[in-house]
Amino acid sequence: MGDERVKAEALQILGLFQVLPRLVVFDLDYTLWPFYCECRSKRESPSLYRHAKGIMCALKEKGVDMAIASRSPTSDIARVFIDKLELQPMFVAQNGSSMHKAWSTFETDNVFLPLI
Repeated sequence: MGDERVKAEALQILGLFQVLPRLVVFDLDYTLWPFYCECRSKRESPSLYRHAKGIMCALKEKGVDMAIASRSPTSDIARVFIDKLELQPMFVAQNGSSMHKAWSTFETDNVFLPLI
């Protein structure tokens, strides 16, 4: 199923709801793409799950903001992959900034969110 077909189907489903969320937060590893970043190299060409881009395009068209939350220990690789997949424009940001690191309640868990 191509991105446009997935987008059309997602738009049809989203159209069934009177109220949509203001923000959808995606994990990266095994949510948007079928791998762990820490098991990959920046030199590789990443791929998304087959329906991910179409769904994200539909959410964007409906005005739903999107962000990323990831506990990946290799945020540098995640950022490279996001750039390679040309996903950065999908996510909300302030002042054109990239993702920033925010610490959760556990010291070892880090979350990467675009500035809102």
